[in-house]
Amino acid sequence: MLGVVVDFSGSHQLIVNYLKPPSRLTSLTNEAFLLMLECMHLLGSPDKLVNALKGTKCLKTNVGYKSPSETFYYHYEWGCLLHVFNGLPLMDKNFYGIRIYCFEDELKKIGVIVEFEEAAKVFARYFRAYGSKGSITKENVASFLSCYRKLKGTPHKFPTEVKKCIREEKWLRTRLGDYRSPSDCILFGPDWESIYPITLLPFIDDSDKWYGKEIHQFKGELKSMGAVVDFKDGAKFVANGLYLPQDPSSITPASALSFLECIKILLSEQSYSFPDAFMKKVSQAWLKTHAGYRPPNKCLLFNSKWGNYLKQTDGPFIDEQFYGSTIRSYRKELNAIGVIVDVEKGCSLIASHLDAYFEFPTMVRIYSYLSDLKWEPTSVDGRRIWIPHGNQNGKWVTPEDCVVSDKSGLFSLQLIALDKYYKQNLLVFFSTAFQVKSGPHFDDYFQLWKGWESSGHNLSHDECCKFWGYVTKPWNSKTEKALADGLVKVPVNSGSDGILLSNKNDVFIADDLQLKDLFEQSSSHTIFVWYPQPSLPSLPRTKLLKFF
Repeated sequence: MLGVVVDFSGSHQLIVNYLKPPSRLTSLTNEAFLLMLECMHLLGSPDKLVNALKGTKCLKTNVGYKSPSETFYYHYEWGCLLHVFNGLPLMDKNFYGIRIYCFEDELKKIGVIVEFEEAAKVFARYFRAYGSKGSITKENVASFLSCYRKLKGTPHKFPTEVKKCIREEKWLRTRLGDYRSPSDCILFGPDWESIYPITLLPFIDDSDKWYGKEIHQFKGELKSMGAVVDFKDGAKFVANGLYLPQDPSSITPASALSFLECIKILLSEQSYSFPDAFMKKVSQAWLKTHAGYRPPNKCLLFNSKWGNYLKQTDGPFIDEQFYGSTIRSYRKELNAIGVIVDVEKGCSLIASHLDAYFEFPTMVRIYSYLSDLKWEPTSVDGRRIWIPHGNQNGKWVTPEDCVVSDKSGLFSLQLIALDKYYKQNLLVFFSTAFQVKSGPHFDDYFQLWKGWESSGHNLSHDECCKFWGYVTKPWNSKTEKALADGLVKVPVNSGSDGILLSNKNDVFIADDLQLKDLFEQSSSHTIFVWYPQPSLPSLPRTKLLKFF
């Protein structure tokens, strides 16, 4: 009757009208704050009340009183995100009780972070700040991955900028001791066992000291964030992280084949080319061949085409017994890193490896292969020919020491006749590829005679006939001058002692037979030049005497 309000119901406007200044609204009790929210709800959120609460640390959180804009509203579906990092100010639900959840709209109006999308953006700022300092702990990661999995079954989706932050920030620790973004990490699995010993790869650290084996239960989540979980997706890391050991014998066949599988995956990408650093690493000696461990460009891959010419042990062929027959299926990959796979391209390497062999059948196979492929040596070192001594021994000689054939048989000490050792097809090869002479030339005969002159060698009738039969056959002024100027001694007949060589100034030409008989009867020394008796069709006496 006097106008005094005795019932609070319907009097919420009075609270707004007589509201204290914002500075007096800090650290409100739970009843007082809930009353403010009730007033907003009933009065349509009057600006005076909303503005007063917005800028005031009136909300109790798990880290003390905070202003609404600093405070997160805890939602049971996505609230796990707010527990990833310590220190995020969460509204104290125990302090306010369940009644607080009736005022979600009012809380939102005064600035409390109520919506998932907004909360996720704030979370991303924390995530980025912790990540930049390398402060995201293994507990943070476990909590985040668990929450990420939980959110997959809800309508709550991360905004694009938050996804970008999660994908790009360096927050996963690797076995290399650094932190990397998910797309730069690999989750270790059985497929990586073989390649692991010959690489340094950024595997997520699943040691007990860090994430432990539990990290593997989040394979799907890590993959959706960009981490590599399948072998086929991690080949690019192998190209950059190859680390071949100094001792190649420690590289197992499984490791080598796994490495080749990575190369196969990389080559399947259009226009892929290996980095220079990779090619430098892979060029060291690590492939096991029948000639020991060698770099790829010094290796050959055997196949049926090679088998038409050679055995696997006839060159530095990759050891198929060591790697297994599967190695042949990586023909393209081996070729890409330098291994010679085509029969037509292996001549130089096979030829350079000849020094490793001494068995004559092996030499014949190799020379036959080189012959069929029309190979020719390009260096002095390559211009050598194997002369066997039995099947298990022999020596190397130069082409200049050889002739294809010595039909006269005069040069057994000076030249090596290849037809004593090799068949016709290889004789043609030596003649064309090594420029081996078909037989002794005039210069060889000339030097042979000079050797006889200095040695005092007694010649047989056959030797003399063969020598003069050759040098007088292509008779011309050049031949005549060379012999006339160069020969100091000429042959004289000494009877049973064979044919001697005497100074040409001390002998005579027997053009008068009677006079010749008188001289021979009166002297014990032969002074007449030799000529064949009877005269031979191939070496007429008149022709020879004319020269003398």
